[in-house]
Amino acid sequence: MKNDSPYRALAETYEAIRPGYPEALIDDLFSHAAPTNSGPLLEIGAGTGKATQALLERGFSVDAVEPDADMAALLERKLRTPKLRLFVSSFETFRPPCRAYPMICCAQAFHWLDRDTKFGRCAQLLAPEGCLVLFWYDPLPAEACEANQAAEQVKRRYFGTALEAKAVSLDTREQEIQAAKAFRLVFWRQYTVVLHNTPEQALQAMASTPAFQEAMGKLPPEDRRAFSEEFRDAACAHGGRLEAPMQYSLYV
Repeated sequence: MKNDSPYRALAETYEAIRPGYPEALIDDLFSHAAPTNSGPLLEIGAGTGKATQALLERGFSVDAVEPDADMAALLERKLRTPKLRLFVSSFETFRPPCRAYPMICCAQAFHWLDRDTKFGRCAQLLAPEGCLVLFWYDPLPAEACEANQAAEQVKRRYFGTALEAKAVSLDTREQEIQAAKAFRLVFWRQYTVVLHNTPEQALQAMASTPAFQEAMGKLPPEDRRAFSEEFRDAACAHGGRLEAPMQYSLYV
């Protein structure tokens, strides 16, 4: 995870629109990876604190590492507590104050880390019997309701299929974890949550992703405005509520 974060300048949008994590996922996290001592937990790629807040609410102290200065600043403003120590750093260059964390968590960020070193570095920083906990959410294809279908047609007209949600193969993630010789997979589970967004919220959700920002940047200014207007109008003409199914996955 390098300091040139792909989410640079997206911190406020990310915080405003990105979802948190289901209670069932957090419950399973602590049921299957109960910390073995009272030391702080380490969170990699904390972002604006979506997962950090859930960890703190369970009573734990957290050392949070985040490479993007804007996201780190927002996290610090949002979660002012002595139980949180924040480090603005890539994980690869992070100098930990603790050498034996009972748990290392990484939510929605492990794929950004250096593939060749990330598992080994986590193993070095964990206490004996400590757990590495990884979790993600991924958008699922959604055209079930009329508003979704109408809005998706507008998106395809401007961007083709480049921005369509594609289900992530859990096999790929599981295989990567299984191949990490320092760890063995002891628990994994999926959770599906359907979000309901206004057209504006749906546009903000798209705007919180680097892929959408890149695609919009390739359009002339008049096309950017036209896309947003047509997207809103299409959704509003069919009830004004868009479904956004999300697939969460937890690996311990």
